[in-house]
Amino acid sequence: HIIAYAAKNGITVMPCFFTFGDFGNIHNSSCRWDNNPYNTVLGLKSPTMFFSDKKAKRIAKNLIRYIVARWGYATNIVCWELWNEVNNIPSDGQPEASFHANIVKWHEEMADYVRSIDPFKHLVSTSLGPFSEKDYIGGALYKNLDIVQFHNYGNIQKAKSSEQRTKQLFDKFATYSPLYPDKPIFCGEFGFGQSAPPKYQDKDPFGFDTHNCIWASLFSGTM
Repeated sequence: HIIAYAAKNGITVMPCFFTFGDFGNIHNSSCRWDNNPYNTVLGLKSPTMFFSDKKAKRIAKNLIRYIVARWGYATNIVCWELWNEVNNIPSDGQPEASFHANIVKWHEEMADYVRSIDPFKHLVSTSLGPFSEKDYIGGALYKNLDIVQFHNYGNIQKAKSSEQRTKQLFDKFATYSPLYPDKPIFCGEFGFGQSAPPKYQDKDPFGFDTHNCIWASLFSGTM
């Protein structure tokens, strides 16, 4: 219903398969790791095992296959998003380098799998929270993906104005562009932030931040 309703109203969507909140105990997600079927049913001891366990990967592919088969017909799906902010999953004691390497390998395998089963050849992406250009995961994750995507929330306490926030986002684009000069770069989420007090709406009641950041994205040249 949502896909059809969006198409009727000229809205393009980006379905997301997995989200970090289900694989950790941060942000008070409604389905944290202690209540995640990969833990409670499959018996994975740590969220990090999701990216390397053979059975977990097989089950993940079954889910992806169902989603692509069920909704792949939709011409208003711009791309499949494999993860929401995958770099927010805690390494849980595993060396960060090997954990991030497994994340990159998982994405390579799943992106190839999506392409092998999607007759309509939708683009494939995933998203990161803010990352440093020096981070391995930021520099390696998107080599086998079609769209580079990051999420970025400014510090509401430090941003003195929406103009300053706009520059923060523009600077992020400028930082990431050299990493992937041949790929479009998309900021999937942005804003002052969601912490209170003060609330986002109190800081920018007329939506200037949204307006300015859209223009900053346009003139960044990353699309």
